[in-house]
Amino acid sequence: MKDLLLLVIKLAQDKYSFELNCHTIMNNHFHLMITTITGGETISQIMQLIKSQYARRYNKKMKRNGPFWNERFRDNIIEDSICPIYTFNYINQYIINNPVRAGIVTDARDYQYGCIHHYINENYQSMVKLTFSKYSSFHFFGKNI
Repeated sequence: MKDLLLLVIKLAQDKYSFELNCHTIMNNHFHLMITTITGGETISQIMQLIKSQYARRYNKKMKRNGPFWNERFRDNIIEDSICPIYTFNYINQYIINNPVRAGIVTDARDYQYGCIHHYINENYQSMVKLTFSKYSSFHFFGKNI
């Protein structure tokens, strides 16, 4: 079902103007770092599309009805932080390493449904487009980002 969520994120990218800076899809939740575009859709509109389309498609595939998501999404506005560069990189690392903290893998590079491959392999092909943020200022395994 993680591939289904990637498909829905791609659908949102095709429909709306926003940048996806980082993502990790876990078994029971997902993390997205999104930069909205001036004059484009709001984070609420983007998330509403992603969550509603995923729920609709999942329910249809699993032949089930009823509510899917338990709660509204949470957001942090990086530009409102005291140090946006630090905040971006902290959250980015948090998202990338979520499968490690959850005990799914011991190295984030071994997790298929995270964005780390975008950062460490310039030839990596993904269903979703990743946009490097102006706040990226860290190293990944010897590679400057």
